[in-house]
Amino acid sequence: MKKIEIGVIDDQTLFRKGLVQILDNNENYEVIFEAENKITTLKILETQLPEIIIIDLKIAPEKETLLIEIIRKKYPNIKIIVLTTFYNTSFINLMTRIGINAFLSKQINNDELYHAINTVHEKRIYPTEPYKDIILYSEGADVKALHSKFLVREKLSKRELEILNLICHEYTNHEISKKLFLSIRTVEGHRNNLLSKTGSKNTVGLVLYALIYKLVVIDYKLLQISMQTPF
Repeated sequence: MKKIEIGVIDDQTLFRKGLVQILDNNENYEVIFEAENKITTLKILETQLPEIIIIDLKIAPEKETLLIEIIRKKYPNIKIIVLTTFYNTSFINLMTRIGINAFLSKQINNDELYHAINTVHEKRIYPTEPYKDIILYSEGADVKALHSKFLVREKLSKRELEILNLICHEYTNHEISKKLFLSIRTVEGHRNNLLSKTGSKNTVGLVLYALIYKLVVIDYKLLQISMQTPF
């Protein structure tokens, strides 16, 4: 089985070396590089692209945050796991907007770290308990909706989102197949996938889900129903 290739970034040599050793002790992983700062990291990434990067964020994380933004924009396929001892609503909000894949406490044990890496590698996101608590109970910006939207978009393909948008605009399977040049069976397959991935029971559930998580913007001019009052 191919090993998961990982890069480790931390300016504290002792912690970085310890983390590398922990990862090397697992036969499923291969640390292909370690770096202590932004300059070294970006230079290495010009020739070596890991599947996952694990980066430590300090209490004043301006430099690390900038590096994460650069990696996310320049190398969007690299998954990013953040290690930190600092939990703050606005900080996690920022990390969520950037699009990190996991937010882990530095107090976690080896097994949880391994589980997070495997989950990120397979599913792209791993919300730990402190992360979820702050997301769910944060105030101010709509972090819960933002995070949920990110989760859903990670699950749904571009085609599924396209079909979801048409479903929300009252298109039937037959009309969707004609509009997107797909077979009826293919459309039905995508619809079933949407129901399964979103946990919806029917079309109404799909529409509600899409609206709650702001996955579509309803254009009322495109709706095929007549807006009549019931009285």
